Amino acid sequence: MSDLFSLSGRRALVTGANTGMGRAIALGLASHGADLVLHHKGDEDGAGRVRDEIRSQGREASVLEADFNDGAAVEALAEDALRRGAVDILIANAAIEKRTAWTDVTPDLLDTHFAVNFKALIMLTQKLVPAMAERGWGPRRCDRQCDGLPAARRSAGLCVAESRPAHRDPGPCARGRPQGRDDERPLAGGRSKRRQTRPGIPIRNS
Repeated sequence: MSDLFSLSGRRALVTGANTGMGRAIALGLASHGADLVLHHKGDEDGAGRVRDEIRSQGREASVLEADFNDGAAVEALAEDALRRGAVDILIANAAIEKRTAWTDVTPDLLDTHFAVNFKALIMLTQKLVPAMAERGWGPRRCDRQCDGLPAARRSAGLCVAESRPAHRDPGPCARGRPQGRDDERPLAGGRSKRRQTRPGIPIRNS
Protein backbone atom coordinates (compact mmCIF):
# COMPACT_ATOMS: atom_id res chain seq x y z
CA MET A 1 0.00 0.00 0.00
CA SER A 2 1.24 3.49 -0.84
CA ASP A 3 2.45 5.68 2.04
CA LEU A 4 1.04 8.89 0.49
CA PHE A 5 -2.49 8.34 1.79
CA SER A 6 -4.77 5.49 2.74
CA LEU A 7 -8.11 4.47 1.28
CA SER A 8 -8.36 1.45 3.54
CA GLY A 9 -11.99 0.64 4.27
CA ARG A 10 -13.19 2.65 1.25
CA ARG A 11 -14.84 1.26 -1.85
CA ALA A 12 -14.64 2.76 -5.33
CA LEU A 13 -16.73 2.28 -8.47
CA VAL A 14 -14.70 2.85 -11.64
CA THR A 15 -16.56 2.89 -14.95
CA GLY A 16 -14.76 1.66 -18.04
CA ALA A 17 -12.30 -0.13 -15.77
CA ASN A 18 -11.48 -3.00 -18.12
CA THR A 19 -8.70 -1.20 -20.00
CA GLY A 20 -6.70 1.99 -20.44
CA MET A 21 -7.11 4.85 -17.99
CA GLY A 22 -9.94 3.13 -16.12
CA ARG A 23 -7.74 0.13 -15.45
CA ALA A 24 -4.85 2.34 -14.32
CA ILE A 25 -7.08 4.33 -11.96
CA ALA A 26 -8.58 1.16 -10.48
CA LEU A 27 -5.14 -0.33 -9.83
CA GLY A 28 -3.97 2.97 -8.35
CA LEU A 29 -6.89 3.11 -5.94
CA ALA A 30 -6.27 -0.49 -4.93
CA SER A 31 -2.61 0.33 -4.25
CA HIS A 32 -3.86 2.87 -1.69
CA GLY A 33 -6.06 0.30 0.02
CA ALA A 34 -9.46 0.71 -1.67
CA ASP A 35 -11.73 -2.12 -2.71
CA LEU A 36 -13.17 -1.85 -6.22
CA VAL A 37 -16.30 -2.30 -8.29
CA LEU A 38 -15.16 -2.56 -11.91
CA HIS A 39 -17.60 -1.60 -14.65
CA HIS A 40 -17.24 -2.70 -18.27
CA LYS A 41 -19.32 -3.13 -21.40
CA GLY A 42 -18.70 -6.24 -23.46
CA ASP A 43 -15.22 -7.03 -22.11
CA GLU A 44 -15.69 -9.41 -19.22
CA ASP A 45 -12.27 -10.98 -19.82
CA GLY A 46 -10.50 -7.61 -19.62
CA ALA A 47 -12.39 -6.60 -16.49
CA GLY A 48 -11.68 -10.01 -15.00
CA ARG A 49 -7.94 -9.56 -15.51
CA VAL A 50 -8.08 -6.21 -13.71
CA ARG A 51 -10.06 -7.84 -10.88
CA ASP A 52 -7.38 -10.53 -10.55
CA GLU A 53 -4.62 -7.90 -10.46
CA ILE A 54 -6.43 -6.07 -7.67
CA ARG A 55 -7.01 -9.24 -5.68
CA SER A 56 -3.31 -10.02 -5.99
CA GLN A 57 -2.72 -6.77 -4.04
CA GLY A 58 -4.87 -8.11 -1.23
CA ARG A 59 -7.90 -5.96 -2.08
CA GLU A 60 -11.41 -7.07 -3.03
CA ALA A 61 -12.88 -6.40 -6.46
CA SER A 62 -16.09 -7.29 -8.27
CA VAL A 63 -17.07 -6.92 -11.92
CA LEU A 64 -20.35 -5.49 -13.24
CA GLU A 65 -21.47 -4.89 -16.82
CA ALA A 66 -23.75 -2.11 -18.06
CA ASP A 67 -24.55 -0.42 -21.37
CA PHE A 68 -24.60 3.32 -20.63
CA ASN A 69 -26.82 3.91 -23.66
CA ASP A 70 -29.57 2.27 -21.60
CA GLY A 71 -30.75 4.36 -18.65
CA ALA A 72 -32.26 1.33 -16.91
CA ALA A 73 -28.89 -0.46 -17.09
CA VAL A 74 -27.13 2.55 -15.52
CA GLU A 75 -29.63 2.57 -12.67
CA ALA A 76 -29.26 -1.19 -12.21
CA LEU A 77 -25.46 -0.82 -12.09
CA ALA A 78 -25.67 1.69 -9.25
CA GLU A 79 -28.17 -0.41 -7.31
CA ASP A 80 -26.17 -3.60 -7.78
CA ALA A 81 -23.00 -1.85 -6.61
CA LEU A 82 -24.78 -0.56 -3.50
CA ARG A 83 -26.21 -3.99 -2.70
CA ARG A 84 -22.63 -5.24 -2.43
CA GLY A 85 -21.69 -2.48 0.02
CA ALA A 86 -21.28 1.27 0.39
CA VAL A 87 -19.62 3.16 -2.46
CA ASP A 88 -17.29 5.95 -1.28
CA ILE A 89 -15.62 6.97 -4.53
CA LEU A 90 -17.04 7.33 -8.04
CA ILE A 91 -14.70 7.51 -11.02
CA ALA A 92 -16.79 8.25 -14.13
CA ASN A 93 -14.25 7.23 -16.73
CA ALA A 94 -16.39 5.50 -19.37
CA ALA A 95 -17.28 7.51 -22.46
CA ILE A 96 -17.57 7.15 -26.23
CA GLU A 97 -16.44 9.17 -29.22
CA LYS A 98 -17.88 8.16 -32.57
CA ARG A 99 -16.33 10.54 -35.07
CA THR A 100 -17.96 11.46 -38.33
CA ALA A 101 -18.27 14.44 -40.62
CA TRP A 102 -20.67 17.00 -39.19
CA THR A 103 -22.79 16.63 -42.33
CA ASP A 104 -23.32 12.97 -41.43
CA VAL A 105 -24.27 13.46 -37.78
CA THR A 106 -27.68 11.98 -37.05
CA PRO A 107 -30.10 12.50 -34.16
CA ASP A 108 -29.45 8.91 -33.07
CA LEU A 109 -25.70 9.57 -32.89
CA LEU A 110 -26.28 12.70 -30.82
CA ASP A 111 -28.65 10.83 -28.51
CA THR A 112 -26.09 8.05 -28.00
CA HIS A 113 -23.30 10.46 -27.09
CA PHE A 114 -25.57 12.37 -24.74
CA ALA A 115 -26.79 9.19 -23.03
CA VAL A 116 -23.36 7.62 -22.52
CA ASN A 117 -21.23 10.70 -21.82
CA PHE A 118 -23.61 12.91 -19.88
CA LYS A 119 -26.87 11.28 -18.81
CA ALA A 120 -25.15 8.21 -17.33
CA LEU A 121 -22.79 10.45 -15.34
CA ILE A 122 -25.67 12.42 -13.84
CA MET A 123 -27.66 9.27 -13.04
CA LEU A 124 -24.73 7.60 -11.28
CA THR A 125 -23.99 10.78 -9.33
CA GLN A 126 -27.60 11.10 -8.20
CA LYS A 127 -27.67 7.47 -7.09
CA LEU A 128 -24.32 7.31 -5.31
CA VAL A 129 -23.22 10.72 -4.08
CA PRO A 130 -26.03 11.56 -1.57
CA ALA A 131 -25.11 8.54 0.58
CA MET A 132 -21.44 9.54 0.38
CA ALA A 133 -22.29 13.01 1.65
CA GLU A 134 -24.27 11.54 4.56
CA ARG A 135 -21.14 9.64 5.58
CA GLY A 136 -19.05 12.82 5.28
CA TRP A 137 -17.73 12.05 1.81
CA GLY A 138 -18.77 14.91 -0.45
CA PRO A 139 -19.69 17.12 -2.13
CA ARG A 140 -18.82 15.80 -5.56
CA ARG A 141 -15.71 17.05 -7.28
CA CYS A 142 -15.84 17.01 -11.06
CA ASP A 143 -12.55 16.87 -12.92
CA ARG A 144 -14.14 16.92 -16.32
CA GLN A 145 -14.58 20.32 -17.84
CA CYS A 146 -18.11 21.46 -17.07
CA ASP A 147 -18.75 23.14 -20.41
CA GLY A 148 -20.33 20.71 -22.83
CA LEU A 149 -18.80 17.46 -21.57
CA PRO A 150 -17.69 16.26 -25.03
CA ALA A 151 -16.60 12.67 -25.36
CA ALA A 152 -13.21 13.74 -26.67
CA ARG A 153 -12.18 14.28 -23.07
CA ARG A 154 -12.79 10.66 -22.14
CA SER A 155 -9.07 10.07 -21.57
CA ALA A 156 -9.00 12.76 -18.90
CA GLY A 157 -12.66 12.85 -17.94
CA LEU A 158 -13.37 11.60 -14.47
CA CYS A 159 -15.62 12.60 -11.69
CA VAL A 160 -14.40 11.86 -8.19
CA ALA A 161 -16.53 11.94 -5.08
CA GLU A 162 -13.90 12.45 -2.41
CA SER A 163 -13.63 13.10 1.30
CA ARG A 164 -14.32 16.79 1.93
CA PRO A 165 -16.06 18.61 4.74
CA ALA A 166 -19.69 19.22 3.82
CA HIS A 167 -19.47 22.95 4.61
CA ARG A 168 -16.76 23.68 2.06
CA ASP A 169 -17.35 25.56 -1.17
CA PRO A 170 -18.49 22.90 -3.68
CA GLY A 171 -16.34 24.47 -6.41
CA PRO A 172 -17.15 25.68 -9.90
CA CYS A 173 -18.67 22.48 -11.20
CA ALA A 174 -21.26 22.33 -8.43
CA ARG A 175 -22.15 26.01 -8.23
CA GLY A 176 -21.91 26.92 -11.92
CA ARG A 177 -18.95 29.06 -12.81
CA PRO A 178 -19.26 32.28 -14.83
CA GLN A 179 -17.97 32.24 -18.36
CA GLY A 180 -14.98 34.34 -19.34
CA ARG A 181 -15.48 37.26 -21.72
CA ASP A 182 -13.17 39.04 -24.12
CA ASP A 183 -12.14 42.58 -23.26
CA GLU A 184 -12.12 44.88 -26.27
CA ARG A 185 -9.50 47.58 -25.80
CA PRO A 186 -9.37 50.45 -28.33
CA LEU A 187 -6.11 51.00 -30.17
CA ALA A 188 -4.85 53.72 -32.47
CA GLY A 189 -6.66 53.91 -35.80
CA GLY A 190 -9.98 52.75 -34.42
CA ARG A 191 -8.92 49.12 -34.20
CA SER A 192 -9.57 47.03 -31.14
CA LYS A 193 -7.49 44.43 -29.39
CA ARG A 194 -9.25 41.46 -27.87
CA ARG A 195 -7.60 40.22 -24.72
CA GLN A 196 -8.50 36.64 -23.83
CA THR A 197 -9.07 35.44 -20.29
CA ARG A 198 -9.66 32.07 -18.77
CA PRO A 199 -13.31 31.09 -18.09
CA GLY A 200 -14.46 32.41 -14.74
CA ILE A 201 -11.50 34.80 -14.25
CA PRO A 202 -12.57 38.49 -14.41
CA ILE A 203 -10.44 40.99 -16.30
CA ARG A 204 -9.02 43.96 -14.45
CA ASN A 205 -9.57 47.16 -16.35
CA SER A 206 -6.37 49.14 -16.79
